[in-house]
Amino acid sequence: MLQKNSALAAIVALFSNKVDSYGFNKHGIHKETGTHFDQNGFDKEGIHKNTRKLVDDRGFNRDKIHEATETLFNPEGLNIHGFDKYGFDKEGIHEDTRTRFDSYGFDRDKIHKDTGESFDIRGFYRDGIHKETNARFDTNGFFRDKMHKDTRTRYNAQGLDYRGQKNEAGKGVDEYGFKPDGLHEETKCRFDTYGFDVKGLHKNTGKTFDHWGFYRTRIHKDTKSRFDHYGFYRDGVHKDTKTRVDKYGFDRYGIHKENKTPFDAHGFDRHGIYKNTKTPFDHYGFDRDGVHKYTGTPFDNNDFDRNGIHKETGTLFDYRKLNRDSVLQDEMVVAQPQSVTSGQSSVSH
Repeated sequence: MLQKNSALAAIVALFSNKVDSYGFNKHGIHKETGTHFDQNGFDKEGIHKNTRKLVDDRGFNRDKIHEATETLFNPEGLNIHGFDKYGFDKEGIHEDTRTRFDSYGFDRDKIHKDTGESFDIRGFYRDGIHKETNARFDTNGFFRDKMHKDTRTRYNAQGLDYRGQKNEAGKGVDEYGFKPDGLHEETKCRFDTYGFDVKGLHKNTGKTFDHWGFYRTRIHKDTKSRFDHYGFYRDGVHKDTKTRVDKYGFDRYGIHKENKTPFDAHGFDRHGIYKNTKTPFDHYGFDRDGVHKYTGTPFDNNDFDRNGIHKETGTLFDYRKLNRDSVLQDEMVVAQPQSVTSGQSSVSH
């Protein structure tokens, strides 16, 4: 009987400690704060403790989305923690280094502290592209973090590092830049520039990969390559466009560069899903590329494109004066009120 009671108690405890996707248990207690509110002041129902609304006093909701922009950033380009997409606050201080420079030495204006130029002393821009190779590695095949593109260590196949110096095992730093005392040669602390320690554990996740899913070798845990599911490298540059957005204009956060929202100008998200229909097609059957699902062309069955322009007439109406919704052109003209002079209509009969 005692064993049964112990087992029952364990089951009850297990379910009592079960939390939802926001970290709250059934009693509304958050697993991290131990209170009825999460770290940002929202309760189990998403109500903020100060405003008693679904957004805090700055307009961010529990998902860190701003009510005005519908993105992770407010109109000033700052997130819920007060930093822009590059990690700088409004005063130009970086969230990781707590200085005016990021971990690569670039300030908010993309100028490097040592060179006074838009590239560092090795020729890398802030986005990790080398000014001579126009690729993510220098002329010797080393990335900005001094890892070689082929060996994925700090040494090439000949045992030379980015400076051309020979690897002397046990006399200096290991292949990841850590000295025997566990400190990194560049950061002078227990973590490298990406936040990994000598054992390969990330300081924030406590695992062998960071919050983006990358190991310290810059390989993604799921794709087994140097880029994630969306084609972005660890530092947010896309493999195809060599910019911080993909070919559709979305960055690694899924925010469109023009609209500053999770949707492009036509209402499609990064996955190609239309925001209203929740399918790959809009109300008129066009996909994100403007191709119609039935005709396989830029025009529907009635020869109208995604914008409602007829391919023959070049207007919103076909030769019968009907628009894409089969509304007659004349019916769309709003009748103007008749002006009256001396009590009689100015319109001749």
